[in-house]
Amino acid sequence: MINNILNNIIDNIITKQQNVDQDKLILNTNLEGDQYKALQSAANEWNSELGEDIVEIRHGDASKDPSGEMDGINSITTGELPGSPIGTTYTHYKVYSKQNQGIQTQKEVDIVIEDIEDDELFEAVALHEIGHALGAEHVLRDGAVMNPRIESGDKGDYPTELTKADINAVKRGNRIGEFVNKVV
Repeated sequence: MINNILNNIIDNIITKQQNVDQDKLILNTNLEGDQYKALQSAANEWNSELGEDIVEIRHGDASKDPSGEMDGINSITTGELPGSPIGTTYTHYKVYSKQNQGIQTQKEVDIVIEDIEDDELFEAVALHEIGHALGAEHVLRDGAVMNPRIESGDKGDYPTELTKADINAVKRGNRIGEFVNKVV
């Protein structure tokens, strides 16, 4: 009896989850204007380079406390971050048992970017953090989006185009299978 009750509770939680789509990373945002355009541009760059439509930015509810408990919403928002980072990706995992289906896992990604005035820098940070959400680690190569230090180049341009090193970092991350099985 208790197992049935627990399984019903788990089923209800899972059904209420938004953005549960194993083929895409869907990020909700409440951002508007140039920041929203920068997010779309970052998503388009990943989609174009990976040859798949795997990142989608949607207007919708964003997580209230990205560093806190899972709320079932993948989000990308602006906010203050402790210390000196200008962007952070929080990844939450939940492991549970579902009757007759064994152990299940659930992943939620919440991205927070400082409220940056410079649109190009905002896009570069969004591109970098979406890379983390797709499983990429840092790349120690000048000009790479996934370099831990985002610096402007000779012309003052920030990296907003993915390099082979960035693409390989996502593929090596081996977590992309949670969103797209075909890319790995």
